[in-house]
Amino acid sequence: MRRAQESINFMIVIGLAVTLFLIFSGIIIQDTETAINLRSLTNMRSINEKIARAVYRSYMNGPGSEENISLEQVEENYTILIRPGNTIITHDLGSNTNPTRAYQVLNNNVTYGRVLIRNQGGWINVSQA
Repeated sequence: MRRAQESINFMIVIGLAVTLFLIFSGIIIQDTETAINLRSLTNMRSINEKIARAVYRSYMNGPGSEENISLEQVEENYTILIRPGNTIITHDLGSNTNPTRAYQVLNNNVTYGRVLIRNQGGWINVSQA
């Protein structure tokens, strides 16, 4: 009888250990997925800020200025819409808007790779190079 009681206690302890292991594994998997998403969102925001700063520099440098920048390719596909006053990056996880403070901007879409930003007569033109 005593051996049977010890076996039952042992099985309960093992069951609790397995249950705790499964619970903590699920939490770790969720944390890993969240960290990956945060890294992707940070990358997208950095790319959007990079192009917004370049648009503003071109606007401030005046007519005739031009700048060639490189936008990184990352795991997610993305497109950046250049508009008067801001840039909007859209990707698999959502979108992010960044102000440029440049309002004489021709609407255009760009993605990763070489991008040319030109100030043509006071109007900013952004195109894939």
